[in-house]
Amino acid sequence: MVALSSAGSTFAANSLHVTVDDLGGDIRLTGRYQISNPPFCLATRPAADAPDSSYKEWADRRCAPYIAQHSSFRVSVLYLGRSVFSYSFDEDGPNWDPLQGGRLDPYHIYCDVLMWKASTPGGIYDWKLTLIDPFHRPGYNVSRGGAFYCGRVVHRSHPH
Repeated sequence: MVALSSAGSTFAANSLHVTVDDLGGDIRLTGRYQISNPPFCLATRPAADAPDSSYKEWADRRCAPYIAQHSSFRVSVLYLGRSVFSYSFDEDGPNWDPLQGGRLDPYHIYCDVLMWKASTPGGIYDWKLTLIDPFHRPGYNVSRGGAFYCGRVVHRSHPH
């Protein structure tokens, strides 16, 4: 298991922490992420006795991606520098609490699929997971990546 993370304040920039589990060739990506609040959104939910203007600011529809910790992700895999796999998906954080961040549901990369697409018997593949900032702020996309080995296992039967 390998953990990759970014440092920094919750509100300074987006962050992404990825754990990679080797499943005997296939890999599973899991992790946590945090979308930082844009300047037009309150960082935290106002107290119950806050003035109405605070609630209006909190409930501003432009802030929904922050409040829900909604983001898009892209997984890409390269073999010998050429793309053999790419997939995009969306995630939302728990309970609409931006301070909790979001959880990256387990995502599997299967060697058999990659080797078929790359028309190769196996080798070293490079993966990259990119968190795409929901507010399209320059410099706020965060990527993590690494390499893993896919090999073909050949089972031979032996006479008894």
